[in-house]
Amino acid sequence: MCLSRAKIVGGVLCTVASIFAASQLSYAADGERYIVRFKTEGISTLSSKAFAASKSVRAERVLPLDNSIVVSLTAEERAAMAARDDVESIEVDQRIRAFFEPNDTSFPLQHGLTGTFGVAAPAAWDISAGSVSKLVAVVDSGVDFLHEDLQGSLWSNSGEIASNGIDDDGNGYIDDIRGYDFGSDTGDSDPTDENGHGTHVSGIVAATGNNALGVIGVAWQTKLIPVKCLDDSGNGYLSYLVNALDYVSRLKDQGYPIAVVNMSLGTDERSEALNRAVERVASRGILLVAAAGNNYGRNNDETPSFPANTDNPNVIAVAASNSSGSLASFSNYGPTTVDVTAPGAGILSTVPVGIKGVPYDYIDGTSMAAPHVSGIAAIVAAANPAAKPDLIKAIILATVTPRSSLSKKTVSGGIVNAHAAAAVGVASQSLYKITGTVKRRQRGVSKVAIVLKLSTGVSYRRTTTTSSTGRFSFSNVPGGTYTVTPSRAGLRFSVKSRRVALTANKQVSFTAR
Repeated sequence: MCLSRAKIVGGVLCTVASIFAASQLSYAADGERYIVRFKTEGISTLSSKAFAASKSVRAERVLPLDNSIVVSLTAEERAAMAARDDVESIEVDQRIRAFFEPNDTSFPLQHGLTGTFGVAAPAAWDISAGSVSKLVAVVDSGVDFLHEDLQGSLWSNSGEIASNGIDDDGNGYIDDIRGYDFGSDTGDSDPTDENGHGTHVSGIVAATGNNALGVIGVAWQTKLIPVKCLDDSGNGYLSYLVNALDYVSRLKDQGYPIAVVNMSLGTDERSEALNRAVERVASRGILLVAAAGNNYGRNNDETPSFPANTDNPNVIAVAASNSSGSLASFSNYGPTTVDVTAPGAGILSTVPVGIKGVPYDYIDGTSMAAPHVSGIAAIVAAANPAAKPDLIKAIILATVTPRSSLSKKTVSGGIVNAHAAAAVGVASQSLYKITGTVKRRQRGVSKVAIVLKLSTGVSYRRTTTTSSTGRFSFSNVPGGTYTVTPSRAGLRFSVKSRRVALTANKQVSFTAR
């Protein structure tokens, strides 16, 4: 779903590429790490003296020439350590990273990745940039296979032999070496884009990065599977879309590691056939990302759009934001049916030269917002290869950058954040549960809002409400240190919030007055 706005890319800006070394960074799970420097004596003697009184504190690394040790400390332990006569200084053991600045010539023009209200993709790339073991299927108008900036981004069916007229892999499709074209009643094995929409969407997800050309994709180290279901005019039938989704299901059954399907398209009519196709894809452990639609401020809660409004937990519906971080004027929204917002106005990406006359173009639409989210989903899937669609979706929603202008427009009330999602994705390899109660005069208190928020590092926020017995719980919480805060009009609490370091399942309680 896009609105074209022709604009030839003018002068390009060149940057110098640094060496990129992807590192698995996340926030500390057991308290902050510090470098503690001692004043005198040898480090081995001092380390034993310094920690003799606290068996819970353990030196993690020794820096002998600096007369220092590295250790994780709580706030109380840090204060006690700072008060020691033999401690000269304490400083945070800060995280470092390779300063990766891609040399893609138009990268500085990609505000959706780098702008104030972009998705913070460059910081995410120091954690994850996707993986060839987590594929993204782009169900759209196909792709320009000759595009200079997609040459390193396209999947190939290793089970097929090209142009031999035989269904070598037995999936029901002959010569589907690079996807398939369902954009007509006949169909064929050539999903070449003759419209431009699918190529633009594909570039947003995974245009080849750091190749000294054009743009870079959100998940530029993943691979794309082009599945064509729109014809050369950008239109099609529901049956084309169903065929396309079922093809994705078959490829997953063959063992291809498809993690995400991007659907920047839709209809206003509910379809049981479409619902069933979505269900088949979802049942295979795939996340589906769908554009919310471009009906200029229409509320999808009241007038739904499909597949965005498909009632399946593996579907993420995406609205579009502009460069100012507000809902784009053309975008649909939905307080309960549209999950997140992503940049979708003035988005620069790849287009077929033969159609547009230039290799890159700016286009508006929720069609451009959805692939930002698909790219982030691929990043999270690569950061935690064991993550299932429900966890990936929960991470994306919990790590948005909140915006007051979006608080009643989407479920999450914010713009997706690739960096935060990637960091939490790594941390989500260890998951815990927080349970608790809110009581007043020994009786449970219902309808108390409980906010769970990561205390340090990236943004992560979830909410729930106490039951009729005053109980609450948060499941699948990544390791880290969190604050848990209760609130309800007319009530005061004995403590405003509690701090919880998650290295195991924890219980917390609050007393209301």
